[in-house]
Amino acid sequence: MAAAELREFKVEAQAFRHEMQAFKDEMREDRREMNRKWGDLANKLGTMVGDLVCPSLLRVMPETVGQEPDRVAIRVKQRGPDGRRREIGSLLEYVLVAQDRRQIDIYRRTGGDWAHERVQGGTFRIETLDLEVPVEAVYEDIDPELPAA
Repeated sequence: MAAAELREFKVEAQAFRHEMQAFKDEMREDRREMNRKWGDLANKLGTMVGDLVCPSLLRVMPETVGQEPDRVAIRVKQRGPDGRRREIGSLLEYVLVAQDRRQIDIYRRTGGDWAHERVQGGTFRIETLDLEVPVEAVYEDIDPELPAA
């Protein structure tokens, strides 16, 4: 009787092992599918910039800044020193204008980091456009009592 119970236990253990392997395979496949869906979502968000923001720059910049961009790029691909192609971000600089106080924040990419500059008066430089902008010109049509930061 003990031998029959041992055989039955081995059969059950083998079935359990197969069931656990099937579960692991299913979880692995689910994780791959979820990663694919996250990638698709990230691509859709990226195309929003390409489809909406970038085409508008050619029209908006001359109206707002008074100068046309030399080039507009969403994604730039280049070959690295190791020979592999890489996609590099094309955004080099952006400017945030405060609406509740006279304050302008400029962010510039320097290597892999972002440098920050805060301006509250005088002029600020948009290096990518080779443009010097007076802070007062930005706030020209705004309430003159708007406080400095």
